[in-house]
Amino acid sequence: ATPTYAAPTIPFLAGPIKSDLGDESLRSFLMAYVSELPSRIVEIQACLDQGDIDQLAAKLHNLKGTGGLYGLMPITTSAEKAEALIQNRASIEAIEAQVRELMEIIRRVEGFDPAKPIIYPQSAESGQ
Repeated sequence: ATPTYAAPTIPFLAGPIKSDLGDESLRSFLMAYVSELPSRIVEIQACLDQGDIDQLAAKLHNLKGTGGLYGLMPITTSAEKAEALIQNRASIEAIEAQVRELMEIIRRVEGFDPAKPIIYPQSAESGQ
């Protein structure tokens, strides 16, 4: 039997997500990391578009770790949920929904450039 999963909910977050990084020596790396987040979203989208779930899982795993390293726990938590869905062979719709939540969380990170577009996954069934 295929496991069922509740649709993810985007947590209400007032204002931008701020790093709780305590190590000041990593601040310059944090700024570089945040500047790369839009391209990470594009890479994740490409994995979905190509149906490359193994590569998607690897990218999510990386975000899970780096989010925590830079004190951005909402990224870590959301990426971990998406990765777990893949590991548990959830439907592509459930995985896409969780990835959309992750994209919204990333978009709220302080310093994220909102002028860069977020491309949402297209369902395989929609034919788009």
